[in-house]
Amino acid sequence: MKLPVLYFRSLLLPLSLSLSFSSVQAAEMGRHSVSSGIPTTQSYEQSSWMDAQTGIEIGVDFLKVRWDVGSTSLDDAALAPMLGLVYRANPSVDLRAGLSFFSVEDQAGEMNYDLDVLQVGLGARYWFSRETDFSPVLGVALNYLSLDSDAVADLDGTLGINAELGVAYQGIDNLQIQAALTGGTSLLDSEGMVGGEKFDVNLSSLGVGVRVIFLF
Repeated sequence: MKLPVLYFRSLLLPLSLSLSFSSVQAAEMGRHSVSSGIPTTQSYEQSSWMDAQTGIEIGVDFLKVRWDVGSTSLDDAALAPMLGLVYRANPSVDLRAGLSFFSVEDQAGEMNYDLDVLQVGLGARYWFSRETDFSPVLGVALNYLSLDSDAVADLDGTLGINAELGVAYQGIDNLQIQAALTGGTSLLDSEGMVGGEKFDVNLSSLGVGVRVIFLF
C-alpha cells in the first residue's frame, strides 16, 4: 500500500510547485499592470492641465488721450478698436499680439492739432484664478506707435507701454469676456515739425475697455 501513496505524493509535488510558480507569475503581472497604469493616468492629467491654446481677441477701448506738442498740451476722447492673436501658454498665462487704432483732435489758439495713432504690440496677461467663473486679470504690453498728423509734419514713430487691470468671465468653454481699466504712455518722445520748427511730441491715455476672446 505504500507504493501507491508514494506515487501519488510524487505526482502532487510537481503539480503544487507548478501552481505556486503560476501564482507568482500572475501576481507579478498584476503588479506590473497596476504600476504601468499609474503614470499613464498622471501624464494624461498633466497634459490636459498644460495643453496650450490659440485664439482671437476683439475689443474696443474708450480712451481719454492727452498729447503734448512742445509746450502745448492737448486732449480728446477716442474709441480705439482692437484685434489680437492670443496664445495661452498655460491656464494662468497668455501671450498676445495686438493691433489698435484711434484718432484725436484738439484746438490750441488758431491751430488745429490732429493725431492718428496705429499701435502694434506684444504683451502678456496673468489670470489669477481658474477655479471660478470670474477671474482678476493683469496685463502689460510693449507697443510700437505709428503717428501721423496734418498739423505736425515728419512725425516719427515711438515706443510705448500699456497696462490693464480687469475682471474676466470664463464660465463658457473656450470663450472669455473681459472688462478692464487701461493706461498707456509713450516711452520715448517723438519729433515733428510745426511751422518749420522741431518739437517733441509725447502722449498718454487712460480708459476702459471690453474684450472678447475666442479660444480654439
